Amino acid sequence: MDQLGEYLVRKGVISTAQLIEALEQQRRATENLSLFAVSEGFIPPEDLERIIAHQLESGESFEEALLSLHVFSPERLAEFRRIKRDFRVPLGEVLIRRRYLTRAELQKWIERYENQIQ
Repeated sequence: MDQLGEYLVRKGVISTAQLIEALEQQRRATENLSLFAVSEGFIPPEDLERIIAHQLESGESFEEALLSLHVFSPERLAEFRRIKRDFRVPLGEVLIRRRYLTRAELQKWIERYENQIQ
């Protein structure tokens, strides 16, 4: 689990269930490769239909279809994987979006957490 999240649970700021929900939402934010590729500008939305049709026809994964259709070169696919891996909605942002904390409350708890670990 996330260290800040565990701290917030220990302090009673959020429940364990809320932390699990937030971590799940954080994970889902980048889980769908096709939506991530479009939202981050890797492929234009109009190419998505062609790629999905190819996937259904061929049984290939999204990444395999990108290569088969020459939408991505192997180098571009490697870059896409790296960026996707590094892209993560911060847990604090998810907690704010779910209205578990306000931005001001989150900032206060982050400062307390950072002071504790120093």
